[in-house]
This record gives sequence, structure tokens and C-alpha cells, in this order.
Amino acid sequence: MQVAFPIVMKLIFERILPLVNELEAHPTKASRDNAMVATRFSFQFVNFYGVLFYVAFFKRDLGRLRSLLR
Repeated sequence: MQVAFPIVMKLIFERILPLVNELEAHPTKASRDNAMVATRFSFQFVNFYGVLFYVAFFKRDLGRLRSLLR
């Protein structure tokens, strides 16, 4: 579950990102590109490292956390 969830969310987000970015109505292409990069970076950081935070702080399963970090 912890492995499949980030992959599925990434696929969903890749389809939603251009639509959301267009709704923000950026005045220039550079502004739109910068916003897309920042949004993508933020989502991927939370998406992929969120599993580690979930296991470490909510499940408090240190054995599972160690196996994920190897």
C-alpha cells in the first residue's frame, strides 16, 4: 500500500497539474512555468516523503521505517 499510493497519486497529479496551472491565470509564460515547477516539486516532495513520515510518526513502526530507508 505504501509503495503503490505515491505512484498512483503521481499519475493522477500529472494529469491535473496543467489544468490547475491554467486556472491560476499567470500573466507570462515564465510565470506559468515557474509556478508549475514549484507546484510539481512541492507535490512530489510531499507525495514521496509522506510515506516515511506516515510510518515514522503515525504508525510508529520503526522496523518498517528502517526497511523503507534501506
